[in-house]
Amino acid sequence: MNQCEEKQELRYVGKVVGVHEFKTYAFAWIDQKSITKVAGSPSGLGMEEGEDIFVHSADSRIALSEGRELEFEVRPDERRGGGTFRAHGADCLSDSTLLGRLVNGGIVLDVQGIGEGRVLEHPSVFASWCFLGDLAERIRARVESGLVARLLVISGRVSHDGFVSRTVERQLVDINDPMIAVNFRSHCKNRIQMTVVFGESERCLR
Repeated sequence: MNQCEEKQELRYVGKVVGVHEFKTYAFAWIDQKSITKVAGSPSGLGMEEGEDIFVHSADSRIALSEGRELEFEVRPDERRGGGTFRAHGADCLSDSTLLGRLVNGGIVLDVQGIGEGRVLEHPSVFASWCFLGDLAERIRARVESGLVARLLVISGRVSHDGFVSRTVERQLVDINDPMIAVNFRSHCKNRIQMTVVFGESERCLR
């Protein structure tokens, strides 16, 4: 599990219901039936049926309103007890969560020294990545079926019309590696692209 997935495992998404507003604060509930992990998988919180999560305005960075979706962490609700939870660090849905929904999973690339228009202007950079949506689950399923999964990293010079040159560098990387170093042939505008590839063996992929 990469760092992005670990962070996702700690945060949840759910819909606000039953808002109670007062002069200086508000509280509400997060509907149990709407709660999932941010990647879309079941919450795994083990709550009893009908037991919603409590959320206080002091634990939310945005106003509580009926039907609004929140992204949040959970803590045991010591006041209610009995294995119940309350939300902590609630906020609007993050860009990565929204992106994961739009593309039904994908790769988010984090590159050191990235410039305007996501074009690189350095001869050597470090790049890390994380998987969004259900892509990580789909990768695990294929690996469990006996296939080998690798990250194919393609890097190369960007031409004047915005396309990557036909002469590119390709690297096969273990998807569990934390990051890689990418070196470019020339000190000019360069671009990195990533995709997940599968094969019966790593030799087959090479």
